[in-house]
Order: sequence, then structure tokens, then C-alpha cells
Amino acid sequence: MKPVIIKGTNGFDVAKAYAAQQIKQEKTNIQKNNDGGKITRDDILDISPEARQAQIYRAELKELPDVREDLVSSIKKRIQEGTYKPDVGKIADGILEDKISIDIRR
Repeated sequence: MKPVIIKGTNGFDVAKAYAAQQIKQEKTNIQKNNDGGKITRDDILDISPEARQAQIYRAELKELPDVREDLVSSIKKRIQEGTYKPDVGKIADGILEDKISIDIRR
């Protein structure tokens, strides 16, 4: 079997094509300013949909109060009246989950 020899790329220069594409992109990004014709380049920031959604969530979280006064006052009132009965199972589950997550991080 004869080895196949590939000579050239039929006149297609990959490096030149890449350079031409870069120049075309630069021309797209460059604009003339109104102040004396100076040339400036626009900076473009492209944010993914996930990052955009995270920004929305962060903004909404900033709007929430640190302490829910209505809930705190309701629980205080129920404690004073003797009607507050916490779910000990949920408390125990929370303690165990916290302990497990601390152990895993170590």
C-alpha cells in the first residue's frame, strides 16, 4: 500500500483566514467617537441566562428583611401563652443534617 501524501491546502492558508476574521471582528467592535475622531473599542459583556437569573435572585434577596419580625413576634406570643409546641423531630433532623454536613466538609 502506497502512503498518501498531502501537499498544501489547495491554496487555503488557515493562518491568513484566521487573521482576516480577527481584523473583521475588530472593525465591527471599533467605532469613531464624537470627540475629534478618536477611535475607541467597545467592551462587550455577555452574561449567561443562568448568571442573569442569579443576579435577579440576589436583588430579590437584598429586599428581604434579615429578621422576619412578624414571625418572631408570633412565636414569642405563643411561647408566653404556652401554646408553642415545636416539632422535636424536625429539630433533631436539622441538628443531624448540620452535623453530617460539617463532617463531610472536613
